[in-house]
Amino acid sequence: MKLFFKFFIFLSFFILNNFYSLHAKEYRATYLIEVKTVNIGKLLWNINISKNNYKMSLKLEDKGFFSGIYKFNGKYETSGLIVNNSLKPIKYKQTWITKKKERKVIISFNGDSLEELWLFPKEKEQPRIQYIGVQNFLDPLSSFLNLLIGKNNSKTIDGRRVYTLVVDEKNKKDDTNIRKIFIKNYINIWADHKRKDLEYIEIVQHLDENDEILPIIIYIKFKNILFKLSKI
Repeated sequence: MKLFFKFFIFLSFFILNNFYSLHAKEYRATYLIEVKTVNIGKLLWNINISKNNYKMSLKLEDKGFFSGIYKFNGKYETSGLIVNNSLKPIKYKQTWITKKKERKVIISFNGDSLEELWLFPKEKEQPRIQYIGVQNFLDPLSSFLNLLIGKNNSKTIDGRRVYTLVVDEKNKKDDTNIRKIFIKNYINIWADHKRKDLEYIEIVQHLDENDEILPIIIYIKFKNILFKLSKI
């Protein structure tokens, strides 16, 4: 479940319908999260974009007392610069809380390099790969945005794993644009297991939406469970 919500950060894929035309705009949306028509919580999505910089935040909330086994609370934030039509993150923050645990991640970047990675609780194992100083890896939010400005794939680090985001399937149906995002070249930094529970993310966006560019429906297939996010 934790990994499923970490990949919510991939949902930023559709915030830019035309990158060059977005200057000093703010986008806000709330999504209902369902599993087999059962309401388990909501996602609050906020985006600020100007000519030279960007900020984005995602906040996840469970349904409260009646949420049953799906108890969660998460917040994700990123900020950075826009340089030559590419996103250059400066700081990424992530907090994830469930009934049993609390985890935090802070990643700092300097130019194209990862400068610092802070985790709570601190990992006891030695990392399997060298991540400090790694070049051209972005935080998950920034990485997904970067796909929209001309990249077909984007190398990503979320603090515990590295992978490549790839848009592999695109199609149109009725008045909507549908895209599937897959995770490739997946490597765990701190563990040697090969578990990868996320299967895909599918995003549905209106073709004729000029001002409101956030997706109307998002599907996430995780551990053979299909999660549906509907804009409300």
